[in-house]
Amino acid sequence: GKRNFERRMYYKEKIPKDLYLIKSDFLRYMEIFPKILINYHQNPNIILSFSSPPTYRGRGEILEKDLEKYLNEGWNIYLQSDYKEILEERFKKLIKKIKFLISDEIKEGFIWEKAKVLVLTDKEIFGWRRKRPIKTLKSNEKSVNLSSFEVGDYIVHINYGIGKFLGLKKLTIKNETKEYIQLEYADQTYVFVPLEEMHLIQKYISPSNQPPTLSRLGTKHWEETKKRVKESVKEIAQELIKMYAKREIEEGYAFSQDTEWQRELEASFPYEETEDQVRALYEIKKDMESKKPMERILIGDVGFGKTELAIRASFKAVLDGKQVAVLVPTTLLAFQHWRVFQERLDIFPVKVEVLSRLKPALEQKRILESLKRGEIDILIGTHRILQKDVEFKDLGLIIIDEEHRFGVFQKEGFKKKYPKVDILYLSATPIPRTLSMVLSGIRNFSILETPPQNRLPIETFVVEFNPQIIQEGIKRELERKGQVYYVCNEISRLESIAKMINSLVPEARIGIAHGKMREEELTKVMSDFYEGKIDILVATTIVESGLDVPNANTLFIENSEHMGLAQLYQLRGRIGRSSRKAYAYFLHAPWKSLSNESIKRLEALKEFSTLGSGLRLALRDLEIRGAGNLLGKEQHGHMEEVGFYLYMQMLEEAIKELKQEKKEETVNCKISLPYSIVIPENYISNISERIHYYQKLVNIENIESLEEIKREIEDIYGKIPEEVEVLFILAEIKYRAQKIKISKIEISEDKVTFHFPYEKKELSLPSGNFKVQGKFIIKFLKEISLVYEKKP
Repeated sequence: GKRNFERRMYYKEKIPKDLYLIKSDFLRYMEIFPKILINYHQNPNIILSFSSPPTYRGRGEILEKDLEKYLNEGWNIYLQSDYKEILEERFKKLIKKIKFLISDEIKEGFIWEKAKVLVLTDKEIFGWRRKRPIKTLKSNEKSVNLSSFEVGDYIVHINYGIGKFLGLKKLTIKNETKEYIQLEYADQTYVFVPLEEMHLIQKYISPSNQPPTLSRLGTKHWEETKKRVKESVKEIAQELIKMYAKREIEEGYAFSQDTEWQRELEASFPYEETEDQVRALYEIKKDMESKKPMERILIGDVGFGKTELAIRASFKAVLDGKQVAVLVPTTLLAFQHWRVFQERLDIFPVKVEVLSRLKPALEQKRILESLKRGEIDILIGTHRILQKDVEFKDLGLIIIDEEHRFGVFQKEGFKKKYPKVDILYLSATPIPRTLSMVLSGIRNFSILETPPQNRLPIETFVVEFNPQIIQEGIKRELERKGQVYYVCNEISRLESIAKMINSLVPEARIGIAHGKMREEELTKVMSDFYEGKIDILVATTIVESGLDVPNANTLFIENSEHMGLAQLYQLRGRIGRSSRKAYAYFLHAPWKSLSNESIKRLEALKEFSTLGSGLRLALRDLEIRGAGNLLGKEQHGHMEEVGFYLYMQMLEEAIKELKQEKKEETVNCKISLPYSIVIPENYISNISERIHYYQKLVNIENIESLEEIKREIEDIYGKIPEEVEVLFILAEIKYRAQKIKISKIEISEDKVTFHFPYEKKELSLPSGNFKVQGKFIIKFLKEISLVYEKKP
């Protein structure tokens, strides 16, 4: 059965205040109430006494009792809310007697005792006022573009093999001018790939750092290689299916659908959710409500909303009487999560505790006993949670934050101990092995790519160690009343670094932090930094997770060449967490002493300084470090022969074949027309950017996304020229044609021919330019789509 919760019964009353109005017929002017207040002094002929109502902060049951009481006493109740549907469902019995206001100008509620009027807004009902209601999602389709091309990159064409990307080339064939992707193969032979066939090429990544051998055109070697790898892939597919079969067939716990309290918690979130958050939450809940144990990874940059989604998933589990384990890599992060979870769940009767090895033995014993009795709902902790003496009464959800910080055996051991429990992994930059599982379809994933509002990209500098640069960077930050991180992973050097900084910037207040300090001492330093009592924190990578100081927006990392890409990216995520511009300095030894791998890592960090780059950076890490050992080194040779992406594609197909899943039939509609269809170089000069937008337009998910792409391009590059408008029309034609299985469209100056699955159709075109003709074709496709969608 479900746990019977009781909410804490308390109100936070405000001091009553007197307000003056100019009209006695107040209800008639309810919608313009604030404007009346502003002008009360013009004719203060009536004085009315008002007071502020209680703040319910989502306590629906208490609010319902109060509303019932007021209505029984003959009061008029008005609610102004962005969540009308939620309230109508929550107060079904009372709703007919309650009136809803539509004015957005009423910012807070009030009680007018003499006239028996009660007005409540979201500020009183939920504790927050937001710009819009909770979003919900009906579909979970989302494609992810996982590669971008630079001139000189090795690529794989599924039909021709491994080649080198030489850029874009304009060609005129049969009076039709288009840009083609130019690929070089062995013996200086070339292939020109039409943009509509971009889905046939992928970036070449392999476990080895050695450059691949270019394929030879006109031979059977490539087809034989694919055939050999395909046979090998079938073996690994069988092994993977066995590995995950236990969780596949294991029947876990199917959580209930959202309750009123779940919706109340989500309504109290003070920010506007991004589309990515809405989608990810939908996917997580869908998994939780399924009987199959969830195993999903949530990928998103630091500060992009992973913790909020983890809180919502945890609350969903707790409402069904289940316990939640939140596993984090550091004590600092455990404490920060505990604080955030407490704050968000404060109004609900949810018991949240934190466990780490640094807690006194007696305190640990108390927590473990309470956990075993089921008195703790959510336990947040470090590796300490993995130890044998930690026993849950009824564990329903495991959340592993910064999953790349835990070893395979630790994670697999947790899964083995709780085979039926739902697992949610959180990661900013997934490690190659995890990414391999994501890309092969073994593990489900959700991505948060959209940054929060007002977040700016971090200005990134990769420079040799130079005291003058350090001095200038610190002084600039201190002048704007900000704070600085200086990270060095050698504890023995922290004191000398602090002295060096003190000599460069004598006025700065400096603190030191590392993992070997006593807990009280470390907590004191961190608290002082958080409260602004310390200007510069000289620390080890202990600050990588868990310290959220929006005022700290300059970061120095010494000996950055010795750190991993994911770790450097995570450290950089400590800054830039406000609307203020942030600066990251990756200090390294002289260039000539660096290894090729170190240089590639540092260059990748500079390249991926835009917001939401975590996943793309992880893919670059995949290139630098190799593709990750999924099931043993014997597979690496095969992966080298065809590249990581094609290998994973073959693996996914083999898994589906063994599971006897139906392969989705897709149609790639080819369009020929006697017009130039290129993005002008004088509009978008960068080749990678042009390819990026060609890819976007070729692979649109829905018609709405065309408008989004248009707004994005216009925002960055200015007014869209006619040549690019033609591309948008073509993209819509292609999208609508593929929906109804049209394989080819031939457009001439006066007619268009459609190649349907079972027939050809010709249509006369109106005279004029392609913009006119294109809209005519779109109209035709709309009209026949309903008929052809019903055909077998």
